[in-house]
Amino acid sequence: MGIAKLALDGVWNHIATVCHGVELNTPADKSTFVVTEVRPDGIAITFKSKESIMNIGKAAFEGALRYLLEHGHHAGAPCEIRSSSSYVDAGPLCRASRTEKEPRNSTYVLPILKEMGLVGIEPRNSAGVSTAWYIA
Repeated sequence: MGIAKLALDGVWNHIATVCHGVELNTPADKSTFVVTEVRPDGIAITFKSKESIMNIGKAAFEGALRYLLEHGHHAGAPCEIRSSSSYVDAGPLCRASRTEKEPRNSTYVLPILKEMGLVGIEPRNSAGVSTAWYIA
């Protein structure tokens, strides 16, 4: 069992307590969303702007954490998020949280992990880049 899985398993049940109903911002601070349901295998979020729902599997959270840990992305060496709807154009962190056929979800996974105290996020800087890192 990897460190990412252990860390996520340790806080997964608390997502409902900490994040349920809380309005969270995407890393680029362009939109907001709310966690509306937490299940053993994933979560559902509602977009404030579109009033639509997206389901995200637990594996997406584990993939993002695993990528940050395995590549040594801590506060002193953050990772560019490079989120994109196109799998080909997405950065490696964005790809780590989904498969080629799944929609972009790192924009939602990372703020939830931040709220849980597992990652840090620096919103879009002057160069238009948002970054993330694991918190030890």
